[in-house]
Amino acid sequence: MKKIITSLLLMLGIVQANAQILMGDMNNDGQVNVSDVTKLVDCILKNKRVVRYEYVDLGLNVLWATCNIGASSPEDYGDYFAWGETAPKSNYSWSTYFDSKDGVTFNKYPFTDKIQWLDSSDDAAYVNSGGECRMPDYDDWTYLFLYCKRSFTYINGVYCCRVEGPNGNVIYMPMAGGYSDNILAGKNGRSFYWCDRLRNLNDYDSKNAYCVSLENKAEMAFSRQNRCFGFPVRGVREISDPVHSKNIIFNVTDLALQLGSEYTIQCTYIPSNATRTASVWTTSDSKVA
Repeated sequence: MKKIITSLLLMLGIVQANAQILMGDMNNDGQVNVSDVTKLVDCILKNKRVVRYEYVDLGLNVLWATCNIGASSPEDYGDYFAWGETAPKSNYSWSTYFDSKDGVTFNKYPFTDKIQWLDSSDDAAYVNSGGECRMPDYDDWTYLFLYCKRSFTYINGVYCCRVEGPNGNVIYMPMAGGYSDNILAGKNGRSFYWCDRLRNLNDYDSKNAYCVSLENKAEMAFSRQNRCFGFPVRGVREISDPVHSKNIIFNVTDLALQLGSEYTIQCTYIPSNATRTASVWTTSDSKVA
């Protein structure tokens, strides 16, 4: 056993291609210890490939991974997962789903229980990153809806949604479509991304789970789809030491405009190293401005 652990420790830190790294710090606490080895052994025994992803601070409540789970670049579709499953497969139907074979009777997430969220052991992002990140929850997606600018662009011929955070940082989400049975539909025109929420508290529908529908008009909306469908997953991770903005300074305090003219108001967040800079612009009279 000592030889096995020693060999595993020597394995830690192996660099993989495209900025995905198999590292010893499985808990992301800046050091390698027994708990990290335990997690790595578990992944090896389960024949799972653990990768480390890069993350971007968009100025929201969490850090967002730069690419999908299983992807090697921002425009790569990555792997597709049924909700609650942690490995891709060739057919996404009820007959192959882990929690039900007919879409009516469920075992781990049944109608009768009030389970609202996905367990971490069934979270594709959590399992495939060795616990480094997780699937976005309802609030994470909501922040992305409310505070980010969205547009579309091509990266290496792949149609992607460009998401710009309030601090100016950017991530790209490929229009990866989704699987039903063994058919991939919507690629380059629409995509679904899983959310960790199964249902609301008083909703006993276990057949469908929450996801985000991303349209080619830069529209994002919550949707509920069959859990057996295969959708991509984007990981998020917590911010260890967020710096909240304490004040906002505008470049103008009053402004006179000619009818039909435009002016963009600039703002500066205090302190300058603030990482929490999400803000909502409102007006007291939309007919004026």
